[in-house]
Amino acid sequence: MSSLEQQPRRSFGVDDQPSCPQCGDSMHLSSRDPHPEHGAYYERQTFVCYVCRYESLRSADASGNPYN
Repeated sequence: MSSLEQQPRRSFGVDDQPSCPQCGDSMHLSSRDPHPEHGAYYERQTFVCYVCRYESLRSADASGNPYN
């Protein structure tokens, strides 16, 4: 087994569906990018509300904990 297969899977909270601050519906993850300042252990996530089209950015660590 390679060392990559032995490492725990990093979730980054991709299953999160925060409530939209404008309409209250569930927001969905639309993009994930490596964090430009904090390296591969962190990522920047874009969430979008399919009802009102509101978009929100969030940063998360590899455990899925937001750190805005």
